[in-house]
Amino acid sequence: MLAIITLNIKMTLNTYHQSYALISDTEIEKRSQTKEAELAIMFSRINPLLTKIPIKIAVLGCADARMVKRNQMMFERLFKHEVEIFTLDIKIEHLKGEQNIIQHDCILPIPNGPYDVCYSHVLLKFIVPEKQFDVILNSYQVLTDGGMAIHVLDGNDYEIMGENEKEGFYSVDLAFLENELLKNKLKFKFIHLPYGLGLIVKKLTLPM
Repeated sequence: MLAIITLNIKMTLNTYHQSYALISDTEIEKRSQTKEAELAIMFSRINPLLTKIPIKIAVLGCADARMVKRNQMMFERLFKHEVEIFTLDIKIEHLKGEQNIIQHDCILPIPNGPYDVCYSHVLLKFIVPEKQFDVILNSYQVLTDGGMAIHVLDGNDYEIMGENEKEGFYSVDLAFLENELLKNKLKFKFIHLPYGLGLIVKKLTLPM
């Protein structure tokens, strides 16, 4: 069953990556700026202070090779420090030629840690519902002390429950995720964004 699910995810991602390849550089840059603006909002609501330099970041899932360097520049502007980016994806053919690319299924423990930041943008809709919290938990467990896991969701990822599967995606049940976060005693915060929600899970002893 797991092999069938993984195959379906890869088929969906093939279509998704192909659609991204047709997007112009101008549109890619616009989307990158939107992601940076979302993170700026989130950072304004928490304390993202990280003292280790360079800041080691795992990007979980990346739709297009052009986003790899943009992700690095985005985090360097936000943190105002040098960052070291590692990009993990279940498929990596579309990221050929970029540095620090790791082929990995994020429902499994994340390799090459620890990281100061784990970041995903609309990743959870590619994950079957019963494994979505595994991704969040894995992103938390691989953090350094004081690190944070950031997961950004578009509104359609969680507002249209069940309908997403018609397009090859899965809905995200926010109530279920919140219950699992509380059950595991993780420190987290949902932050409203212009196009959806941001979830931040921090590994620390201080309040957020």
